[in-house]
Amino acid sequence: MDELTPCLWETLRGLHIKSLTLSSRKWGELHAESLTQSLSSLKRLETLGIGVTEDSPGLWKALHGLNIKSLRLHGWKWKGLRINHSEPFSQSLSSFMRLQKLDIHVAEDITGLWEAFYGLNIKKLRVYSKCRVKNKESLYHLLPSLTRLETLSIGVDEACPALWEALKGLSVKSLTIKGPNKGFELNHTELLSQALSSLTLLETLDMDVRENSTGLWEAIHTLNIKTLSLRLNRIQWTDLRTESLSKSLSSLTRLETLNVSVYANISCSWKALHGLNIKSLSLFHFGECKDLQAESLYQSLASLTQLETLSITLNPDSRGLWRGIHCLNIKRLSLKSDEWGGLHKELMSLSLLSLTQLDTLCIEMECDNPGLWEAVHGLNIKSLSLSGFWKRTGIDVKHTVSMAKTLASLIHLETLSIDVEHESPGLWEAFHGQNIKSLSLSGVRKSSGIDVKHAETFSQSLSSLTQLETLTLHVHTYIALQVPQSLKYLNIYSDTMLPSKVRELVDSLAIYTHSIGLKLEFGCASSIDPPERILVQEYIPFQQKLAARKNVAMKRFRIYELPDSAGCAMSVRDIDDVDDADSDILEDDVYKRFAKYIDGYKINRISILIEISRVSIS
Repeated sequence: MDELTPCLWETLRGLHIKSLTLSSRKWGELHAESLTQSLSSLKRLETLGIGVTEDSPGLWKALHGLNIKSLRLHGWKWKGLRINHSEPFSQSLSSFMRLQKLDIHVAEDITGLWEAFYGLNIKKLRVYSKCRVKNKESLYHLLPSLTRLETLSIGVDEACPALWEALKGLSVKSLTIKGPNKGFELNHTELLSQALSSLTLLETLDMDVRENSTGLWEAIHTLNIKTLSLRLNRIQWTDLRTESLSKSLSSLTRLETLNVSVYANISCSWKALHGLNIKSLSLFHFGECKDLQAESLYQSLASLTQLETLSITLNPDSRGLWRGIHCLNIKRLSLKSDEWGGLHKELMSLSLLSLTQLDTLCIEMECDNPGLWEAVHGLNIKSLSLSGFWKRTGIDVKHTVSMAKTLASLIHLETLSIDVEHESPGLWEAFHGQNIKSLSLSGVRKSSGIDVKHAETFSQSLSSLTQLETLTLHVHTYIALQVPQSLKYLNIYSDTMLPSKVRELVDSLAIYTHSIGLKLEFGCASSIDPPERILVQEYIPFQQKLAARKNVAMKRFRIYELPDSAGCAMSVRDIDDVDDADSDILEDDVYKRFAKYIDGYKINRISILIEISRVSIS
């Protein structure tokens, strides 16, 4: 929206909302007083997001003294915010007495930017700026003044000495330093080393480096961190550099989780991982080179005797990959690739069967493969997750007969999660009669829900799952379901839902003769693309009808609403102030994708959380 108007501020006034996001190219200076009155009336507001190209004194005045806990500031359409009025900006920040989290993306490092953060009682700070740090002295004095700071994330274009000096002696537990796309070129590693070694409470470190900037190895030596994430861009893997990294990693005696991403068109050596006492390892290799140094990978993985979780994003047609994971004592394995055409099914099968402790298997691929189902057949796993590579799409299951046989062979399987690209009767029949306890089904094509066209077959398969306790679905359009008597939790996210369907749902609650927790969230629309929205007011009467039922306990009736027609503001409010202290525990990955999809089309949505008891309806 080009400019927010007074009528919008009037619609916000007095709402019982906890979260609000406002985004506009311009903020009308003449309407600052109206904005001030509206924001000050939001007594329950905790989270506020502001997106605007350039600031104004009226904007900062309107925010002054708010009782919020979290604030995010960024430019129009997620670009950097241009701060031209640093003094009122600073005064507003210092007036937020309850502020715990500050996330700000600025267009440039202006005079007064760093001073504005001075002395805040925040626990989390994220500052991202596509510029060099100009006011180095201010940065040096700022960070030590944040005495409660636990999590710090800084993104700048240049890792200057002033930045490393400013980090010294902080009490942070988590530190992330982001550079440009290709990573930092570290030229002051001695100062970095001194800074990192002074962070005595540091547990998590996340950094990226490039090319010849291997001085980072010395800088991380003997740190007491538990989690280390490294993105290595175009590093030339000489024996000397590999040995240096190996020594540094071995010195991290408390390290439990290591994430390494390598961006290079040459093979990298995995010798540096040898003998580490880590519990979780994630390896990502991006480049044209398919030579994975198989012997190096095999020997290093075999030496990780404490390893429990392994995630690999590599080329699967390397025989060395399958040899590398053979006989590991890992409990969780994640395999990701966009190229499964050269799959060595015999090697994969032997390797997976050799993982006697494995209970969780996650596979990301574009399309299923008969060899894949053969390789997974008969495993003793308890959890299986299938999705498209990087979750850009769902998995296109074409070999449903092979899939059905494999699922039937997994006699210990309890949890099944599938991101579906295309639904079919064969897909639904594939999990018919399984003894799973938890099932999650979602669609990932453009992040929309599953377009269920074979509802009867789908429903019959669901009702056959006699051990099922938790069912999570993301569907494009709400459909009535037959669920087994064993079900305890039902989570349905629907892109669209007509008021008549809500009425049908209310009327159908009598079919539940056992206790069950139901979470229903849906877009207030009859279609999404193109959007055909339905007024929120048409759904609100059903709240009273639900609450009136004797076997229903209303936990939440929440409305996510865009008060302005351009969709530049988002409010969150609960009807009748329902106590929803525990109502966010079900916000899983499926829900997050659903919410992002609906919000992208500027559709209002409603979230209902109820508990249905055994009490019969009189």
